[in-house]
Amino acid sequence: MPRAVVLLAVGLMLLLFGVLGTSRSRTENNDTLYTDEEARLAELCSSVEGVGRCRVMISYEDSGYRSGERVMSVCIACDGADRAAVRRSLTDLITALYGIGSNRIYIARLE
Repeated sequence: MPRAVVLLAVGLMLLLFGVLGTSRSRTENNDTLYTDEEARLAELCSSVEGVGRCRVMISYEDSGYRSGERVMSVCIACDGADRAAVRRSLTDLITALYGIGSNRIYIARLE
């Protein structure tokens, strides 16, 4: 019985310290925290023709930044957002990746 209590306590500590959740990392340009998924998505979006520099924020249905939750919306700020072809490419990419409608995707010009 004491072994089960210890295992339960260790599991709760891991959850509290975010070891089992999505890790976060600081960007080189500023002190904003990004999830690994946001960083990977920003890198993917930047590789689309005409996008240029890109920042991404993903919101999830239940608990904000928890990985594994269903994606509710995606916001993208990029250099090429003033071009319709770039906005369409990014919207198609996000729709294909997360299965969300275009009404849940916002794309703005990066300042």
